Amino acid sequence: MNSAAKPFLTRAAVPWPLAMAAIFYLLLLLLGGCLLGNADTYWQIALGQWIAAHHQVPHVDTLSFTMAGKPWISSQWLAQVIFAGGLLTRFLL
Repeated sequence: MNSAAKPFLTRAAVPWPLAMAAIFYLLLLLLGGCLLGNADTYWQIALGQWIAAHHQVPHVDTLSFTMAGKPWISSQWLAQVIFAGGLLTRFLL
């Protein structure tokens, strides 16, 4: 069978995981500014910094004005720590 008869994906020079990663990277470049356009993102970063500084997930709200001291559990703590670590924020700024 000649190469012209093979499907394009089987004769492509770039492996599909690399192509998908490149597409994802380009989408982040194009749409990344929208992430920091949301005011909640800065709160997520601040909470990630608190988690990293105290080495624990907060059980009361420490960062809001209206609910300070009220019981609360962060369900997105891993993403908040990643944001605070700058893995995404350095890329998007």
